[in-house]
Amino acid sequence: FPVTIPAQIWFFDIETRTEGLSCDVLSDLLIRCDDKEYSIGYKQAIRMMENDISFEIFENDRWINIKKSSIYVAGFPNPDVAPQEILLISMMNHHSGKMILWSNKLIDDDNEDFVVDHVNKKLTLKHSDEYETNHKHITDYDIVIRQFDMDEKSMLKDYLRFMSQLRIDILSGWNSESFDIPYIVNRIKKVVGEEFVSLLSPWGIVKPRTYKDAHEKVRTTYDIYGVSHIDYMEIFKKFNPGARESFKLDFIAMEEIGHGKKELPGESFKENYVHHWHKFVLYNIIDTHLLHQHMKIIR
Repeated sequence: FPVTIPAQIWFFDIETRTEGLSCDVLSDLLIRCDDKEYSIGYKQAIRMMENDISFEIFENDRWINIKKSSIYVAGFPNPDVAPQEILLISMMNHHSGKMILWSNKLIDDDNEDFVVDHVNKKLTLKHSDEYETNHKHITDYDIVIRQFDMDEKSMLKDYLRFMSQLRIDILSGWNSESFDIPYIVNRIKKVVGEEFVSLLSPWGIVKPRTYKDAHEKVRTTYDIYGVSHIDYMEIFKKFNPGARESFKLDFIAMEEIGHGKKELPGESFKENYVHHWHKFVLYNIIDTHLLHQHMKIIR
């Protein structure tokens, strides 16, 4: 009788440095950034926060957090250009629960979230009530840690070695078609060299492809030959038609499974990866864990 071998499904997520400007709030409808004034009063989805002091608006593909008299306008860097450093890459095998984490900054041994085994290159999450309630079994995951001391080129080369040596049938992320896939391809081109991009594919072929998003904007992504790519945000939209306040992973996770991303202590995304690195690492791990939980919901 033929033996059925399950498809090797890997979830993945990347974190990058953000791009942004420090701006002054002139009024409820006006901000000034680098001596230029911008209207923020139309075409934006405004989300009031609990304390009524800060709120967020969405403009030009980025969320802008406004608090008190000044703001930091931050957003994802353009994946077509990939100008900012990749800080973290995490991948998790759907069947085994094995996770591999590439970190472009060393994790301090003295932290409240992890135990780092430098000899065996393993990361163990410490147990907490939050994990038992919201992220059951996450502390049981086998997490292999690949640490690099602010050496993005070496980290990306190590990631390419992994991709070229391991069997990956399906690669899946959230908003990965428009961000993660094109970003990592273009960042490899920029930092490691265009000739190394083919190592992402077991067939040695990676080709660009253009498509129109929901707003009729032409975007570029990449097809990695020999690896099927599933963007679970797009799958979720297909099987859950209708308008949503947001399709951000955090919002959908809260609606569907009752808990979302890891709350970060910093006031800005940048503050977290600069001053709260181990919390930022945990944030990335939980993002990938949420993808695994979402697959069960969609199925």
